[in-house]
Amino acid sequence: MVELKSLRNESESGVKEAAIVSRRDRGFTLIEVLVALLILGAGSLFLAQTIGQAVRLNQRSRSLTLAGFFAQKKMEEGFRDGYAAFKDGKNFQEGKGKGIYSRFRWQRRIVALSPPEACLREIIVTIFWKDVRAKRQIEFVSYMATGGKTVNER
Repeated sequence: MVELKSLRNESESGVKEAAIVSRRDRGFTLIEVLVALLILGAGSLFLAQTIGQAVRLNQRSRSLTLAGFFAQKKMEEGFRDGYAAFKDGKNFQEGKGKGIYSRFRWQRRIVALSPPEACLREIIVTIFWKDVRAKRQIEFVSYMATGGKTVNER
């Protein structure tokens, strides 16, 4: 919409000049401002949720990475020590992590696979921790050959 508006200043000839004032020069209506605020608010809300989810996923990824490193450490101890680390002939150990692994608990089992002549052992390491929302655990399994003689070597 275009409207004519007279100016208070007169030109040199003494004739009043008319100026064309467009709608754009008058500013925004209340509805336009409210719609813009609604769009801005919705975008801000979406951004806040996205950032919150990214932080949670980053924490979970960090926990899984540390749990994997801790499990690898306990697995290597199992390979190095074998049955010697187990007391009273049990095939089960457990404990709590230290240092950067202090929020983790661990269990390690060594199981002889059959037939006994195969001299093969299964090492199972389970790592437990509490996340913000739930208790978590991850299990790793590997195999080791014991130094015993096989059927063919006897």
